[in-house]
Parts: sequence; structure tokens; C-alpha cells
Amino acid sequence: MKIQLTKSIFYYSCLAISGLLSIGLVSCEDSGIDSQPEFEPKITWSAETQYDVLSINVSDIELKVSSNRPWDILSDQEWCTVSPVNSGESSLVSNVVISIEDNETLKAREAVVEIKAEGATSRRAIIKQESKVVLEVDMFETEALFKHESESKSFRLRSTRKWTIQTDQEWMTFDVANGSGNPESVDVVATVLNNDSETREVNVIISNGLKEKKFVFRQQEKL
Repeated sequence: MKIQLTKSIFYYSCLAISGLLSIGLVSCEDSGIDSQPEFEPKITWSAETQYDVLSINVSDIELKVSSNRPWDILSDQEWCTVSPVNSGESSLVSNVVISIEDNETLKAREAVVEIKAEGATSRRAIIKQESKVVLEVDMFETEALFKHESESKSFRLRSTRKWTIQTDQEWMTFDVANGSGNPESVDVVATVLNNDSETREVNVIISNGLKEKKFVFRQQEKL
């Protein structure tokens, strides 16, 4: 009788332990201990919203890109290229370089660089490049000699960028001393004041920031 009671106690003890283990296993599964956490897809990069660049000798734009998803970058223009174009297999963080070719046309142009990752909000950077730099001056002869009395001479000027005319003497003035970039030529009139002294000289510089033209003019002395 004593042996049978001991066996019964052992049997029910094993059932209790088994039940506790089962409850523990179920609890672990329900709590998701073995499951992997899900992160919201996200992209970050150091690009500006817009870049305004010159037509020539544009430095590469260097960016930092980070994402918790594989990413791709695309430029919609051939003259604006990106490297690398997607994330590496071993890392989702990378340095990205945007390279821009010289613009040899007389039209400004625009490119859109966009980065994408599945499930994440894409990001864009706009590259605006100005037209080819032109500065043409159809000037009356260099070192032109003006009469001693007040006199005016006209010339034509064409610039694709904002331009200015500067002189180192107040006795020569221009009816238009600056202007905005325009592929069309403009007429400019240079005027000298009456000269009551000896022959004099003036230096003129026409510049649009990237190119410039220099001229020297003289005015006769009063006879």
C-alpha cells in the first residue's frame, strides 16, 4: 500500500511539472521573446533641397546617406550623375557623390536627384545649373581717342550673367552701367565730359563675375 501511494504521488507530481512547463512555453510564445522587432522604414541624407551651380568647373556634391532599408538613388538627367546608385550589401550607410558636367548650352537646366527605399518616404534634391557663360562686347576701337569737348560713343554688350561696367575716372559715364543676364545684346552709350586740361586716360572694366573685358580710352587735351 505504501509503495502504491508513493507511485501515485510521483505520477501526479510529474503531471504538475509538465503542466507548469507547458504554461511557461505558451507564455514565452505569447510574449514574442523569440520574435524580431519591426522598425519603420526610414531614409536620411545630408543633401540640401536645392543647389544652384555655375555652368563650368562645378565641384562634386558629397552627401551622407543612411537608411534601415536598402536604397536606390536616381538622377533624371545624364549630365548629372550619382555614385554609388544603391546601397552596398554589407552597409546601408554610405558616402554619395553627385557629379555635374559643364553646361555648354545657352539655356539654364535642371536635374532632380531622388533617393528611395521600400516603404520609406523618398527624398529629392534639385540641381539648377546656369547657362553657358558669355560676355561679348562689340566696342568702338580699343584705346579710342575722344575729342576734348563732351562726346558720346555707343557699343553693344551681350552677357548671360549679371554684368557691371566700372571706370576709374568720373569724367566718363555710361547710360547703362549694369544689367541682368540676357542672351540678347544691349546698346550702351559712353559719354565723356568736356576736357579743359591735358590729355587724359580712363580704364574701363566690364565684368559678369566669371569673365571680364578691359578697355583703355583717352580724351584729347583742349587745343
